[in-house]
Amino acid sequence: MKRNVISNAVRNLLTIFARNFREEISPPRQKAWRVVEMTCCSNCITTFAMIFILFFVLFIRPVMAGDLSSFAQANTQYQSGDFKGALTAYEGVLNSAKETAALDYNLGNVHFRLGHRGKALLYYERALRILPRNGDIRWNIELVKSAAVDRLDPVDEGLTVMWIKKFASQWSINEIAMILSGLLILFMLTTFAFLVFPVLKPVFRGLGALTVFIFLTVSVLFVVKWIEVKDPRVVITDKEVEARYGPSDKETKAFTLHEGAEARVIDESKDWYYAALENKSLGWIPKKSCEVI
Repeated sequence: MKRNVISNAVRNLLTIFARNFREEISPPRQKAWRVVEMTCCSNCITTFAMIFILFFVLFIRPVMAGDLSSFAQANTQYQSGDFKGALTAYEGVLNSAKETAALDYNLGNVHFRLGHRGKALLYYERALRILPRNGDIRWNIELVKSAAVDRLDPVDEGLTVMWIKKFASQWSINEIAMILSGLLILFMLTTFAFLVFPVLKPVFRGLGALTVFIFLTVSVLFVVKWIEVKDPRVVITDKEVEARYGPSDKETKAFTLHEGAEARVIDESKDWYYAALENKSLGWIPKKSCEVI
């Protein structure tokens, strides 16, 4: 009852305001004002649309066409066996366009054909970062790793941790963030419905509890991916590199790594990365000998 009274009062105030507004503007002037307003809005929309189309035709479309043409040319060179020419063409596209999974994947293929196992693994891993569930990319990564010189046995972290990391590897951090955002919105809507519709409280109570459970589960995956982003991995691209106990060539050698080995960056100092291997070995690696995925 109280809500209806407030609604009627607001409606009456709006009606009085509209009536006074009409009285202050004579009918001919009011009509002309509306025509001018609509004409101006229409002209503005048309102008902005023409500017956008002109900008797209003159600038964006030629750039896209140029990138696609260069990419197609690189593909042709690759298929004809000109791997060095294809590498130069792909790198040119990478420097002038946005990085894509297809471009990284093809760069990995070219480097693999040229015998650059480290670079091949680097670009395959970058492609997998964009398309984490692509089977072809994963197969190529396993192929390169099978020929690696360094076979490091990872430390046993337990079945649960291994399962969580494996499941998290199937998703990008952006995808997980979008899922969390959707779950948060769903929880807010469920809470609102729980308060507004008392009859359906048992249903929304169960839905809310399920949403919270899924949200917490996905949050664990987000933390795992965030740690990966915070401590990025590097791939050794030199034939051989010596890791040392300090960020200097004068420090004692800790161990030797070969092309295609991977490590996770923990810290850095000028031209050196402090990295950890899968077997938890630690050492300083020259930045010039590796690249970040």
